[in-house]
Order: sequence, then structure tokens, then C-alpha cells
Amino acid sequence: MAKWKTKAKASLKRIQYIIAAVVVVICLTLWVLDYTGIVEYSELFGGVGLSGDNGYSGNAEVAVHFVDVGQGDCQLIVAGDSVVLIDGGEYEQSSKVRWYLHSLGITEIDYVISTHPHSDHCGSLSDVIREFKVLNVIAPRVPDELVPTGGSYPYFLEAVADEGCGLTPANVGDVYTLDKGATLEILAPINYNVDELNNLSVVCMLRYGEDSVLFTGDAEYDEEHDIIYAGYDIDADVLKVGHHGSSTSSSYDFLNEVTPEYCVIGVGADNDYGHPHQKVMGRLSDFTDEIYRTDLQGDIVCELDGKGGYVFVYDGGK
Repeated sequence: MAKWKTKAKASLKRIQYIIAAVVVVICLTLWVLDYTGIVEYSELFGGVGLSGDNGYSGNAEVAVHFVDVGQGDCQLIVAGDSVVLIDGGEYEQSSKVRWYLHSLGITEIDYVISTHPHSDHCGSLSDVIREFKVLNVIAPRVPDELVPTGGSYPYFLEAVADEGCGLTPANVGDVYTLDKGATLEILAPINYNVDELNNLSVVCMLRYGEDSVLFTGDAEYDEEHDIIYAGYDIDADVLKVGHHGSSTSSSYDFLNEVTPEYCVIGVGADNDYGHPHQKVMGRLSDFTDEIYRTDLQGDIVCELDGKGGYVFVYDGGK
């Protein structure tokens, strides 16, 4: 019996060596194919699984990805060779976010923006910062009394420090130039005398030719009004709806300034908050019928042509 066990163990070891060798060969083959340009990484792994017959090309010079991270937010801007990641959902979504980036062949991120310190926005960013080459990190200044001591935010700050990315405060009026002539302008936060972290959200506008996309984090009425009173031009074709469609955001005053033609809501299916609230859906529908939701459509991609044209495609959700 002991002899049989020894033989079985030896056979098992041989099988393990063979499997390991096969895996190494496959990985090397895939790397060579990608490195030589014969096949792109995204082609090898099927990209992000998006399809559609509405003009979606998959190779637009500028595109915005609204990544489905459940009850959270994550947007990805790809403008030529420039990459901007805005938020990353909860920490539990880290694998999804990193896979999504890899599926597009992304290895370097020009800007990671943490709109505010809530875990459903900054949760996965620590892993992203450690795994990818991140050139710049942008976040709002947070008053000492509001700095979270728990959740994901401390890990986010730790990753920034460990990787030496440097933390740039989100300064109103700063404009970041991206590839293909696209720009990203910081519009908020304006007022730091707040009681709610949501109202410290980084609000920014992507402009590409005649196209515009407004990202709002979890900005609520107070911050929306700060932006309006500051007199900023926030007219935008595409609106990333604030605070997952909560009734505390997307006031009529704000929407009247934005006049969106398309709205996208990052929200989890059957969430405990009742997001998006029916009042908000009603307000949005007064401006457009083109309302997309990650709980219904899953990952959503918006292609921009720079001439006022947009193509939306999604993977169908769960």
C-alpha cells in the first residue's frame, strides 16, 4: 500500500509539472502575440463583451465607459492615448475594475480621480494604484473633521503614498489636456464648509470638439447650487447623474443648466436605497428619454465623435 501511494504521488507530481509547463507555454504565446502586434490583448480576451448594431465601432478616438460596479460609481475616459479613471466602486469590485482595464489593454493611467472619500467610489482605487502605472491622482481637499478613519479611504491614501503618485487637490478651474484635443475641467468642489462628504465631490466636464460629458460624483443640491451660482457653463450633452439617482441630487435648477440629452446612472440592482428614486427619474425624463442605468444595461460605453454625435452600447446587464 505504501508503495502504491509513493507511485501515485509521483504521478500526481508529474501531472502538476505538465500542467504548469502548459500554462507557461500558453502565457508566453499570448504575450508574444500581443507584443508583436499580431493579436491585441483585448482581442485575445474578447474585450469587455460589448456589441451592438447602432454604429458602435469599438475604436472611437474618444469614449467614456460607465463601468457596472453595482451600487457605486466608476467611469473611464479613453481619449487616444490618454486614460482617466473616475472612481472605482466598492473594494469588492476591485477584480472587476482591474479586469476591465486589462481587457482594454490599459497598463498606464494618466489620471485617477477620487471624487470623494466614500467607499462606494474609492474602494477599488488602492488596488488599481498598486497594479497599474498611475501618473497622477486627483482628489478633493477634505476638512480634518470629515476625513474618514474607516472604510476604504485610508487604504486609498496609503496606496498613493506607497506608490509615490502624489496627490493633487481638485482645484476649480484647472483644465487637464488629454490626447486628441479633449480636455477635462474641474468645476467643483467650491465650498469646503460642508457637513456632508457628498458635497465635496469632484465635478468635472469632459469636452471633445462639440461634445461634452458632465461627471458629478455624489454632488447633492447644495453643491449643485454652488456650481450654478458660480456661473460656470455646465451645459452638457451627457450627464453622469449625481448620487446614483438619489432624490437629494439632480435638482430642476441644476438640470435646467445642464439640459442633458443623455443621462447615465451608476446604480446597483435591487439596492437598499431605492435608487434611482422615482422623483429623479421623473425630472430626468422631462429633459430626455435617453436614460441608461448600469443595473439594467450593465457596462455602458459612450463613443464621442466630436461633432455632437454619440453612440451608446451596453452589455445587457445581469
